[in-house]
Amino acid sequence: MNIDKFKHQDGDILESIDTLRNLAKAGAANNATEIARLIVAMSSTIKL
Repeated sequence: MNIDKFKHQDGDILESIDTLRNLAKAGAANNATEIARLIVAMSSTIKL
C-alpha cells in the first residue's frame, strides 16, 4: 500500500468536492459544463 499516494488522492478529492460545492452554490445550471468536467476528472481519481 502506498500511503503517500492515498494521501495525495484524498487531498485532490477533497479539493474537487469543495470546487463542486462552490460551483453548485453559484448556480448549477450556469456551471453545468464545468461541473460535468470536474466529475469526469474525479472519476479517474476515484476507483471503486
